[in-house]
This record gives sequence, structure tokens and C-alpha cells, in this order.
Amino acid sequence: PEPPHFPVPSSSMTTYGWSFDKADHTSKAVATAQALAKADAPDRAKAKRKAAAADAARRQAPEDKRARSKTGSKIYVGNLVETIDERDLFEYFKTFGKILDVHIIRNELGVSKGFAFIVFEDASTVAHAKQWCRVNRPQMKEHYIKVDEAIRHTIEERASRTAEVERKAARMKAAAELAFGVQWQYRWNNVEGAQIFGPFSSTQMAAWQSAGFFDGDLTCYSRQTDGDDDSWEPCKDIEFHNFP
Repeated sequence: PEPPHFPVPSSSMTTYGWSFDKADHTSKAVATAQALAKADAPDRAKAKRKAAAADAARRQAPEDKRARSKTGSKIYVGNLVETIDERDLFEYFKTFGKILDVHIIRNELGVSKGFAFIVFEDASTVAHAKQWCRVNRPQMKEHYIKVDEAIRHTIEERASRTAEVERKAARMKAAAELAFGVQWQYRWNNVEGAQIFGPFSSTQMAAWQSAGFFDGDLTCYSRQTDGDDDSWEPCKDIEFHNFP
């Protein structure tokens, strides 16, 4: 569903007076949209230069710098498709209140990373937008988008969240190893391009090791398929029976 449409203001009204056409300051939303609109899509280098120039121009605008600092009036919009630009976001969210800034996060080539930040003049607009989006599950270009309040995290909070993600990944890896066991690959020549066999379970590798399959004059090398260390080690030095 589309957001509620409020009355369109006349030229004498100022409540929703900021627009892309009449903005009197250099906004990154305007500068980036104009730069990317003129960029030749296949020419990524050209798009990169234009996006960088637009970003530099915006950073020189003091009003935009103040707008970016209004974190209490900022919302996060995620799950955006690459074709959505600043103008699309402005037109969609302007019905909630006066917008000061629209900022799509892009990579070094100027391509959207799939999320953006929108700064409103009034902090109460953030709660209004969140509530409406929570009830109506908004879509843009046939994709559901995620809307939430933008929260600035401290360095300590970011480090804590990163550590938690790493711990979760380690737990999931350990659970997978318990459920399916460690998988191994082996090859008879420890050079790049040598033929690789596997994957095989630790039980199978241990059985071959016990049968003397790896005891010949030709050294066999092995590694875990999903291990952190992808180096190849001599099979005779690996105690396969100690792995799940």
C-alpha cells in the first residue's frame, strides 16, 4: 500500500515546502540523484566519479551537515532494490512530513547497497512513519521495504555486535560438525592444479588411514573442506579418528 496522502501545499504554505525542484541548498539527495541520472549505466567509472563529486559538494553544504546530525529525526529504510534512487524515496516518504535529507548508501562504484537514511525536520514524524509502515508493510517497486528508527551505535556497541555475530557463526559451525561431521579432501600431489578427491567423512578417512592407504612412498595430503585453515597437511600426520 501507498502511504497516506496529505493535502498538496500551495506555494504560500511552508509545512512541506522543501522539494527537489525548489531546494535552496546543495543536498546530497539532489546532487547524487542528478549525477546518477546523467551517468551512462554501463560506464561504472563515470558513475563513480559523478557520485564522488556529488558527495563532495554535499559535504560542503552546512545545512545538510546539520541535517545529518539530527539522528532523532532520522529513519532507516532497508531492503531497497538497486533501481530505487533518492527521488523515489523522497516522493514516497514526503507525505509523512518535511524531509531535510535523503541519503542512499552506495559502494565505491556508486551502486546502492540496499539501504538509506531519511532525515525529517520533526522528530515526531519518525514515530508516525514507523507506526504506519509497521501496520501496512510498505512496498517499493514490488519489494517489501524495512523501516525503522536510525540508531547511532558507539564503537563499543559495534564491537560487541560483531563479536556476537562471530560467536553465533562459531556455534552454528560446531553444531553442523556434530550433526554431519568434519569433511575432508585429499590429493596425491601438493601442487597447484593437482587433482582433488572428496569430500569424505572423518570416519572414512580414519578407516583408510588404519588400512595403511596413506602409508606408501607417495605422500598424500588432506585438508578440511570448511576449515579456517585451507592448507594441505600430510595425511599420516592427521589423527582423523579424533574428529567428528
